Amino acid sequence: MKSELRRLGEERKILWQGYLDLVAEQHRVLTLGLLEELGPVLDRKDRAIEELAELETRWEYRREAAALEEDFYPGDLEALEGEIRALVERAREMERASLELAEGLRNQVRNKLAQVRQARTLIAAYGDPSGPVQGAFLDKTR
Repeated sequence: MKSELRRLGEERKILWQGYLDLVAEQHRVLTLGLLEELGPVLDRKDRAIEELAELETRWEYRREAAALEEDFYPGDLEALEGEIRALVERAREMERASLELAEGLRNQVRNKLAQVRQARTLIAAYGDPSGPVQGAFLDKTR
């Protein structure tokens, strides 16, 4: 049982490291404003989250079963758990920073859309100077 927990723990660490790498890639893409690359990164991140959720469920089940055994000592896996907690915390911090970057990019896009809307309104109000000239204020006798 301990070897199974150790193997699952190592697998968890590898998956959490992979997730952290994906979060770092997401942060890089957002920092550089490469929004066209964001979709594939988010897709890979979603798959990693699904794998982690499934593995975490198996981990908890095995850990609870092992805790019922007399020779099980949670301290055996404490160092590995500490490494995983550190990875999770780093991923959480980077996710928070990425969300702030995404919010800033969203505000930039919102401002640009407002400028485009304003320009369209002005063009509609004053007419398109390259279009045909028709208006009530032209002297048609000339």
